[in-house]
Amino acid sequence: MASTPSPPSQSPQPPEPQSKPVLRLIPLDDTVVFPSMGITLTVDVGDDERVVLVPRHENEFLEVGTIAEVSEQLRLPGGGHAVAISG
Repeated sequence: MASTPSPPSQSPQPPEPQSKPVLRLIPLDDTVVFPSMGITLTVDVGDDERVVLVPRHENEFLEVGTIAEVSEQLRLPGGGHAVAISG
């Protein structure tokens, strides 16, 4: 009895990459923000609702950071910006 060749196997398709949110990185010089901690910074975050706060020491970023929610944005005299953020 002759065997019939089997059709070539198709390799499974890799899953579609899911889009990951892009968050603005805010470097914090010699400061660490923990989850649920509030801080006010004089930075402009645009319309972003969430940012990543990463400590920086001697111009090197540390390996961990905190995703924080922007709770309030203020316009300072002279045109500057400030934001209230909670980690």
